Amino acid sequence: MSDITSLNVEFLFHMHATLDAPVVTAQLDVRALINTDDGAAIHIQYTGIMAPGENGPRIITAPLFQAGDERYTWLNAVQAVAVGAPGAGSVDYDIYRIL
Repeated sequence: MSDITSLNVEFLFHMHATLDAPVVTAQLDVRALINTDDGAAIHIQYTGIMAPGENGPRIITAPLFQAGDERYTWLNAVQAVAVGAPGAGSVDYDIYRIL
């Protein structure tokens, strides 16, 4: 198993968000295909919530991975938690393996 601290990827995704008023939270349901720079395809799916935080919106999700490429099949047994925030045209996440 390896630790990935940075991975160049092409990230194609579909996101569905349900906005809840008046607090302005969003329930997220995301399915994405990560095409790695070394030719592997990894499917990622996660649900989570975006809610107001002290320094702006905060996003908490629980990603699961599906990989067929033997270099990345170790991801199939990973349950992760991601903490992030929306940026200018992007979302930045810190992803933690919990299992």
